[in-house]
Amino acid sequence: MPTMNLSYVQFPSGTEVPDTTPTTEPLTPKSTVFLSTSKYLYATGTPPPEFVFVFWVINGALHTNAIAKFAAPNDSSAFNAQAWYLPVGGNGGTGVATWAFSLNKSAVISGTTPIASVTPAGAWSGSPSTTVSTTTSASPVVITAESLIAPDGKFKSWLQLYGNGTISGSALTVPASGASADVAFFGIPVPDPCQTYRAQLAALSPGDFLTIAAYEAAVRALSAELLACEKANGEIAITTP
Repeated sequence: MPTMNLSYVQFPSGTEVPDTTPTTEPLTPKSTVFLSTSKYLYATGTPPPEFVFVFWVINGALHTNAIAKFAAPNDSSAFNAQAWYLPVGGNGGTGVATWAFSLNKSAVISGTTPIASVTPAGAWSGSPSTTVSTTTSASPVVITAESLIAPDGKFKSWLQLYGNGTISGSALTVPASGASADVAFFGIPVPDPCQTYRAQLAALSPGDFLTIAAYEAAVRALSAELLACEKANGEIAITTP
């Protein structure tokens, strides 16, 4: 029986929204599950702090509606379902703020920029900066996301938290003197497509081959397939000799 760990957290810190309580809930394998949360949450205080819903991350998958539908896993694993909320207030000024976010870890990727390039180039100081100016020219800024961040996977999508930018694939465009706050999501598919290679590699035995040389050749071949899969899915860094 799978188990869901449900919580409500603040973006970008991942700390719990005040006055919310995490719960653990057993689910029926392969059952259809609906999760619903409020668009706004209010904590104790005067005036009460306000938080606005921005997205769910459920078992490594992004859901941008307050009502999320998904299928429970068909095993006894435990997985996380987190509703992410943004504190309301202080969203003024100009420029673009960005975050790289790991769907599998359900957390901001610390110390990493999601940005691969910016046009015009003078609007961005380069990696590892996560901010872009919108006042260096009269032209809009076009921010292109990295295609993958190892070991956190491939780029999946941008999500605008607030502002006046537009999104098309990996490109985020914000007008001159505009303001925008945006999350770039990265992830490895669930279940992991490379796990099959790991299982096959672990199952290899010298006794299954006529010679040790044949066994070693099979290990090398399967290891190469695993390495290629991990690189393709952003699970390990691709290094240049």
